[in-house]
Amino acid sequence: MLLDYFVENYRSVGGEQHVSLSANNGIRDTPKEKDPDYGVHRVSNLVRYVKVMAFYGYNSSGKTNLFLSMYRMRNMIIHSIRLNDGERLPYEPFAFGGDWENKPTSFRVVFMKDGATYEYGFSYNADAIVSEQLYLKIPGRSRKLCFNREYSKIVPDEAYMTEFAVDAKQLNANRLLISLAGQLGGQVSNEVLGWFRTEFDALSGSMDESFGAYTKKVLAENAPMAKEIKDFIGRFNLGFNDVLAKQVDVDQIQFPAGIPAEILAQIKSQPIIELNTKHAVYDEHGDVADERVVSLDDYESEGTIKLVHMSGVLARALHYGSTIAIDEFDARIHPNICKEIVDIFNSAESNPNGAQLLITTHDTNLLSNKIFRRDQICFVKQDCCAHSIVYPLMEVTLANGQAPRSDSNYEKNYLLGLYDEIPDGRALLK
Repeated sequence: MLLDYFVENYRSVGGEQHVSLSANNGIRDTPKEKDPDYGVHRVSNLVRYVKVMAFYGYNSSGKTNLFLSMYRMRNMIIHSIRLNDGERLPYEPFAFGGDWENKPTSFRVVFMKDGATYEYGFSYNADAIVSEQLYLKIPGRSRKLCFNREYSKIVPDEAYMTEFAVDAKQLNANRLLISLAGQLGGQVSNEVLGWFRTEFDALSGSMDESFGAYTKKVLAENAPMAKEIKDFIGRFNLGFNDVLAKQVDVDQIQFPAGIPAEILAQIKSQPIIELNTKHAVYDEHGDVADERVVSLDDYESEGTIKLVHMSGVLARALHYGSTIAIDEFDARIHPNICKEIVDIFNSAESNPNGAQLLITTHDTNLLSNKIFRRDQICFVKQDCCAHSIVYPLMEVTLANGQAPRSDSNYEKNYLLGLYDEIPDGRALLK
């Protein structure tokens, strides 16, 4: 599970921004008629984290850039080993003033896996990895720095010398050490890489084909997760009885003339999967007389298509207890369905494995003390110099000098602009 995320000097983010998923042990926010641990997963008496976090903010505040940074970090880690020597890195520093183009972009995460706590981060510019560090805290032992890297200089801890004492000649300037060590069979590095590959993902909710491919593949193969995906879809009473997947025979498709042979070969190399929905057909008495199968893309609404596509990654997260961040979560989705998905993740009964859902949203119907604890709400706003600032509701100070109360009308106060004041010290203009 994700505990902390840090980003600095990326697109609209200048100074370091921190997102904490740790539950605030000083509050007792529990929506009425909910379990005392609703919204929180308990690892131990001392460690609890929130299972859902919602990010609100005006258009162009930087919410999307925050989630893009998570995607960028994950993508760089997974694909780093494939980079050729001298290949440029995806460097997009803060673009609206200051000396940020001469500073590295930095990403850092703290996460727990199998009881151990990992803290991994790196910084980079267009040409090279500038720094890279990994800390590990094993239960019953002190926190240890596994390795520290500054450009090509690597200093591993003595206990991890075998895994991280890599000859600088083996490590291209643009490659991450964690990626190379994992390829060479390192145990700790593969734990880190495994978390990023299978237990953390960041997606755009406005481009649902990015996650729809997974849903289609699982349903077409009738993999073990297929039933869980169908059960998840079935919660929302979308008007059909089943979702069916079939692979299209590419050789039967009439492609337009003039398509280059290499592009046509690439298209045919990837399976094309079509999703259909099965509907009941009724007679004049209102009784079910038959069934009809129709194309999801041709007959269903854009919101339904998105929800079906999104159900695969949501069901997978619930199954494995993984973390998923979805930008524009509520786009094209009915508010009641958004609320139900949040409830599914917040509930210990429907989310026993402690999966986490991070969302950006404009749906103020969700902004309620009946749905969220105060430590599950964050805001993103640009300061006076166009820096995106991330701050939790718990850090807001109202005009009366008080913090928001657990019985406040969050939606009303947000729309009135009462949560717009950036907390002291968050305007980072360096």
